[in-house]
Amino acid sequence: MLILFKNIFNSNQLRKIMQAEFNEKAYENYFNDELNRYASFYYPIGQVEEGKLGFDCYAYIDEYKELWSILNKPFSDGVEFRKIANKMEENISNMVNDFRYELKLNLLFQYKRPEYLISNKYKEWKNWRKPCFRYIIQHKQQHLLMKINKYFGDNVLIIYAAPAFYTNKELFIAKNEEQIIFLSNFCEASTLDGHAKNTYVKEGTHSIACSKPKTIANFDLKNAIDSKSYTEITMDDKLRKKNKDFIIKFGKGFFSVIKENRYFSQLSTHLLQYQYLAKYELLYSHIVLNEIRKSTGLQWLII
Repeated sequence: MLILFKNIFNSNQLRKIMQAEFNEKAYENYFNDELNRYASFYYPIGQVEEGKLGFDCYAYIDEYKELWSILNKPFSDGVEFRKIANKMEENISNMVNDFRYELKLNLLFQYKRPEYLISNKYKEWKNWRKPCFRYIIQHKQQHLLMKINKYFGDNVLIIYAAPAFYTNKELFIAKNEEQIIFLSNFCEASTLDGHAKNTYVKEGTHSIACSKPKTIANFDLKNAIDSKSYTEITMDDKLRKKNKDFIIKFGKGFFSVIKENRYFSQLSTHLLQYQYLAKYELLYSHIVLNEIRKSTGLQWLII
């Protein structure tokens, strides 16, 4: 009985803290599905490999005869990998060539899973005097975001996105009513530098970063996207090249930031295994950014 009582006493319910029932990935997927309604142009680069190219994982194996033996399958030479890479590069190039807008801005989203505080025992309560949401600003994560911000300057907008709800029921309702973005809280990563936590009470209002409380104005994502006035134009070779260079430059720059970041040196070493694909510049950019996304949780979008 004593052990049972102790477990109950230490539960989240009695501590008056409610962890979001859904994980960041569920929120991220619904968020991205809805995002294209808010932009005149939307390019979900993190999903291209999965949606357009038809795969989300691949491997290059020199000694593939041994692999077939392990799988107990008849040996097959398959298709030469160079031909596959050529085809994937061609497919991505064709998609970029279809863009009738000039790519202008890299958007990086860092999704956060909040806690909901419903007790005055937490020090953040005194800033609101009412229940509030809270998420942790991870030091390594924030350090990377600031390095990216410094490297790209005005060519990148880095946003923390967190829902102003915490139950699965609320998530599903918001998804069905296409209200995920509307019911989210946004902060530019640069405004949270030096803080350990961020708190907010609902969507569309300011937040208060801690440990030394600082009020941060609400970031209007829709207006930020709408401010990039898009005019559909007739494509020409010059604009096609400019859009391709925009993507390739960001991929290379992101790799440089990772390589020089002391917290992600292992990731840069991991990325070196793909350098034999560097001559396929668009494909290589997609692979690098996809690997970074899986390791850091950052979602890269272009508008």
